[in-house]
Amino acid sequence: MITIDPSLTWLASRSEYWLRLRPGTDGAMALAWLNVIIEEDLYDHDFVEKWTYGFDELAERVKDWTPEKAAEICWVPAETIRDAARAYAK
Repeated sequence: MITIDPSLTWLASRSEYWLRLRPGTDGAMALAWLNVIIEEDLYDHDFVEKWTYGFDELAERVKDWTPEKAAEICWVPAETIRDAARAYAK
């Protein structure tokens, strides 16, 4: 289980990953997750091909949103962001 919350809640205390991000920075976290999932080819190609529009534009947009960039904004270590994104995608 992955919890993204600034506060240590009951759920966060039982999660494999607790991403204690700075309030209001969840968008940066989401973009970094997309960066990892796309760059590491962890997404369902068949689903994307059949059911999405604009995926190439999305992939281009998130290229700059590395976990390192998000770490500076969110105050969560880049490797934790990367590990959680991988766990989510798998």
